[in-house]
Amino acid sequence: MWQYYRRFLRTLWGDFKVATGVQVIALLVAIAIFAFQYRFGLIPEKAVHANFWSIAWPYVGLIVGLFVWHLTRTPYKLDQQRATVIENLTTELQEAAKAKQKYLDAAPRLGMRIVPLSDPLVFGSARLDVEFRLRLLMGRPASSLSIEPIYSKRGVHSIHFHSLSFLAGDQESSVEFEVWKLDTSPSRKSRALRQGWGDLLAEFVGESLGNGWGIETSPLIVNFKDGDDYKAQRFRLTFDPNTRQLGVIDEYPGIVALHVRGQPEWIANSN
Repeated sequence: MWQYYRRFLRTLWGDFKVATGVQVIALLVAIAIFAFQYRFGLIPEKAVHANFWSIAWPYVGLIVGLFVWHLTRTPYKLDQQRATVIENLTTELQEAAKAKQKYLDAAPRLGMRIVPLSDPLVFGSARLDVEFRLRLLMGRPASSLSIEPIYSKRGVHSIHFHSLSFLAGDQESSVEFEVWKLDTSPSRKSRALRQGWGDLLAEFVGESLGNGWGIETSPLIVNFKDGDDYKAQRFRLTFDPNTRQLGVIDEYPGIVALHVRGQPEWIANSN
């Protein structure tokens, strides 16, 4: 309540001051003319009082009238200001709702990144522990997500992923995986289940390396449902020879997910 009356008085005083500023100047000029007329004897002594009030009363009446006018007009003006604020907020909410609907009307667009959990790979002596993460970058929610196995260059190793039931909003989920190798002994598989798949993943990368950034594996295909429609998005693994870390890239220009030690980021593909 007090906030309203503070705004009321501030608005009333501001408008009244602007409206009466010119009138006060005119009143001062009239008083100055009256004073000079009296000084030079143009107004008789007996008529001074009557002449003064004949000039002052119209201005006093005008100022009182302006005050009453602004006193009654201020609530209306405040109401108009509030209506303008409400209209602007309503417009902003409508635009935000349209933008959100446009975002949701788009087909799902997935992004994938690989988070390194171990030191850079040194072949023959180290593990390569990573975490695969999927994220819905834009569009409608995606459901029933499954990733097809990836096979190494010679087909000796393969990576098999667990499925995800749902991705929505800005949600990011870790995807569990296993690395299989032909003729793997039961004891080694049991040890990998307990300690992670870092040893076998390092072998997978070593077997699949090509030239430069090329790591020669089968594509990483993510299948998912968009409503009642089945769709797929293709990614491909990369290996950076400088950082010796595994990465992933969208096969089609759009969104790239690169691993950045400590602070992974999603960036636009400029290709």
